[in-house]
Amino acid sequence: MATTPSLDNLDVEIWSQLNAGLMSALPSILLGLFFVVCAFVAVWLGKRIIRKMQFGDQARQRVLRAWAEVETYVASGDDVHLRMAVIQADAVLDMALQAKSFSGRTLNDRLNFAIHKYRNLKKVRWAHGLRNTLAHEPLKPLSRRDGIGAIGSFRSALKELGAL
Repeated sequence: MATTPSLDNLDVEIWSQLNAGLMSALPSILLGLFFVVCAFVAVWLGKRIIRKMQFGDQARQRVLRAWAEVETYVASGDDVHLRMAVIQADAVLDMALQAKSFSGRTLNDRLNFAIHKYRNLKKVRWAHGLRNTLAHEPLKPLSRRDGIGAIGSFRSALKELGAL
């Protein structure tokens, strides 16, 4: 006489098979979940970094207003205003680097960090050095050629940063 399996034995057998199947799939499920979470975190961090490296509307407007002042000084044509334009252009560059979240205590420190991302910023070092000379040696004459050249270097740097 054949014995028929009881309902309790059948439930236990099905549960055992289901449990064994889930346990064997669990590492794959967890690994997949891990990759999904990592992908979300990477996208979130990427957007955050990109947002930090771009100018916000307020920062861009501040830079544009300050640069308009530099252009006004240059347009006046006299040596005193050209000197002021070089000093102001240096400040505008510093403002732009700060807006892009480059760290450092001074403009020179921020330039050191920024040069790793924007190679052409090396060219603005000369203009920054001229600004330092003008600020610390007020009797030192400024040639029109050097002043206009420095303004051009600052303009190029600001364009490369995306500020102008």
